Amino acid sequence: MTEDSIYTVALKFGADNTETGITYNKLLQHLRTNNVTLDKDFQRYFHVWFYENFYVDPIYPKIKDFSWTSGDLTESVLSKYDDYKAIITGSAHQTYLEYQELKFAYKSSRGASRIAIASIIVAIIIGLIQIWIALS
Repeated sequence: MTEDSIYTVALKFGADNTETGITYNKLLQHLRTNNVTLDKDFQRYFHVWFYENFYVDPIYPKIKDFSWTSGDLTESVLSKYDDYKAIITGSAHQTYLEYQELKFAYKSSRGASRIAIASIIVAIIIGLIQIWIALS
């Protein structure tokens, strides 16, 4: 798998397929092709997370009010919708875009830091050369 988290891979897959939509089962298949396996307990949580971040008309209103303690939304209820096409929600897509911008800014700042350090080293070397020449 890449350095990205499972959630980032899922959001990217959803963003890349905005026009056609994805299903939960296709997402799991996509994760498997990226060598990601989900243990049973995490998969239950991830299942709910998917329906919170991807819009499937019959289930989305129910999932927004989901409570782990209420038990009104079980794995079997969610499983009925696993082959329905889902579209990434606007807020999830925005979160993914913000993550991409943050990642880009981080890489850019690291590059700028390296250039600044190299400039400081060059300035020190030039200063030392000037002092050596002046003392000679």
